[in-house]
Amino acid sequence: MEEKSVQKFWISYHISGGNGVLRVGRGTTIDSSQLMHIFDDAPPDHASDALYLWVATVEGITGEWTACPVRRGEPTMNVGDHRMPMVKVVHSTARDSDCERTDFDMPMLETEVATSSTRGAPASIWPLRLYQTSEQTLSTSSTMFKFMHGGRYKMCYDPDASNACICVATICKCTIGHDSCTTTSRPHGSCNPFESADISPSSKKLPEAMLLFADLVVHGVGSSCRTDDCIAAERWDCYFGRLGENSGPCRFDFSMESGRLGWVLQPGAVSRMTWTAMYPLDSIWEGVAVATYPQACGGGSAPAANFDDAPQPPTFELWPRSDGVVSMPRVKSDVSEPFTVTVCYCPDVATDPEAGACQLLADYVQPFGRLYFWTLHLCDYSDPLWCPSPYLRVVPQQKFAIKILCPPGNACTASTGNRIKFLDPRGRGPQYSNWDGGGICQLEMLESDRAIWPYESASLNLDGGGRSDFKAWSTELVRLDISAGHAVEVCYCNDDCGLGSNWIQVGRVHALTEFAYASKTHAKLDGTEIETITYVNKPGSFTLFGGIHSNMNEPLPSPWDSNRYSGEALLNLLSFDREEVDGMTIEERYHVNLVGLEELRMVFDRECKQEVFSEGLVEGLSSARDAAQRLARISFDFRQVDRYLPFAGSNQDQTLTVRKAGTLAACYCAMVADGVCLRPHHWVFVGLLQIRGPRGGQERRKVQVS
Repeated sequence: MEEKSVQKFWISYHISGGNGVLRVGRGTTIDSSQLMHIFDDAPPDHASDALYLWVATVEGITGEWTACPVRRGEPTMNVGDHRMPMVKVVHSTARDSDCERTDFDMPMLETEVATSSTRGAPASIWPLRLYQTSEQTLSTSSTMFKFMHGGRYKMCYDPDASNACICVATICKCTIGHDSCTTTSRPHGSCNPFESADISPSSKKLPEAMLLFADLVVHGVGSSCRTDDCIAAERWDCYFGRLGENSGPCRFDFSMESGRLGWVLQPGAVSRMTWTAMYPLDSIWEGVAVATYPQACGGGSAPAANFDDAPQPPTFELWPRSDGVVSMPRVKSDVSEPFTVTVCYCPDVATDPEAGACQLLADYVQPFGRLYFWTLHLCDYSDPLWCPSPYLRVVPQQKFAIKILCPPGNACTASTGNRIKFLDPRGRGPQYSNWDGGGICQLEMLESDRAIWPYESASLNLDGGGRSDFKAWSTELVRLDISAGHAVEVCYCNDDCGLGSNWIQVGRVHALTEFAYASKTHAKLDGTEIETITYVNKPGSFTLFGGIHSNMNEPLPSPWDSNRYSGEALLNLLSFDREEVDGMTIEERYHVNLVGLEELRMVFDRECKQEVFSEGLVEGLSSARDAAQRLARISFDFRQVDRYLPFAGSNQDQTLTVRKAGTLAACYCAMVADGVCLRPHHWVFVGLLQIRGPRGGQERRKVQVS
């Protein structure tokens, strides 16, 4: 009989010397020696593309179903053994004995019945019943399926998967094993049709389920999730800040060396990724998301334009030049709200052959997760629903409210199991993505002691509320015991926060880079204006100024951007270039003229923490007692905030007089109890003051003329 040729995608099972060989290809002639093939008019060589499954016999052979998978050494089977044939796709690590198990079954992206175009329940896809459609052909009767994961698969075949769920009265049991079962639209119900059974008193068994002897290769991205449709909901969590502040790494890595655990990339000849339009905002009712609006891959609206320097079209090559590693472009500086996109993969698909592979959005057929972009708002004490004018940074040791904005698409759960923690940065080492097990939020389970809560037990015990659109810590306020220009990492957990793997980094909180000084202080009783100390021997004041917002139309944030002041604080002033300790000034001891700004801050921070008051430098600030008399206090109520923090006593009328011209270093401590700084290490460097007068080494004196 003349052999047929089929120009389709195919999988062939070929007997060669008693060993099974599986070949995968497209557009290659199928001849009579190829015993099994899968084909469809749309070549299904990539994830998310529907295909039909067919099993066919060698042409010209009557009465023997040699096309069905067989044991090694048994190249034929009698047709009578194939009473209820079924097939299923399993993980490539499965063995023959694993066909009875269900945990090796490969989840699918979706199922649908081709004749009606209606979707079925994804969980019902495996196993697929094969029906005789001709004298020599078994097929799945038009049932379609889509591969969800890229990777390597095997197929299990059972020639008599007849384990059915039979009910007598109200009692339902499987015909094999007699386990209790529930009925469904399928004959086997909840029974496992791949379970083996004895069929005669002599215990002669039917041929058991077995594997094809090689892999089915599907181009696409694969993850470790094991339920149908799960890959589209996989999480990729990144974060950004306004005006480009505090943005973190946003990387995809499918490489063997450093890739995300459990993820693989089975690349096509052309292998690219892109993203969708932004998800619309969730529908919120009483703080809970009642509807979300994910964006699908494969067409629709153009990709979100929230990124700087994104390629045009906005796609990235994942293979071969990138070796499966790519980073998202930086979020634009004017983006201030969180957002979500779906990330999509193109495995060498060309919906328009003239355009070529991966040139159209319709070519990006596989979703492989939701990419959440988180951001923070830093606020004064206020109603967390509003926080109308958030800051970019905070004042060291000053209380602030923090609001984590949840990206659309169920990024946050509507529960109070959430927690926040602040961690010290890792220095100049590599930054890890949230999916990486080496991330600081996953490894460090104790909060940094630089995060100062109102009481010790509050750390890791306060939730941000039960809303799903934001989480806010605005009742019990935190303070950060860090110096100007320093930062802490912000970690968030939705629930079950005792597990490190449930934590992600959602941002970074920076202290202001420079403290702002007020030009004058207003006395409370009579409103007298006292100018900030500027001249030697002239009484003056010293007041810090806060509550400053950056101009969002400027490319860079203001160095003074920070929250307003609250509570109490102490002041100390040190001589930079006039007073000597052990024969040297601070300027001489540290060779300040040779170091940079960062080193200079470290020098003054170190000197401030010595908590030494100079007796002859500043009248009114020569001891800790003097500092307590000039204690700055906004209010005993921590909820009261003010833009001014004057170090001038309770009536804001006590002055300071500098006795030596030159440069002063201002130190500040806001961790205060009973007028005393709680620990010397709480003192931080504020900034420098230039005091005009006789040049360094000279003093201004009155000359008596006779």
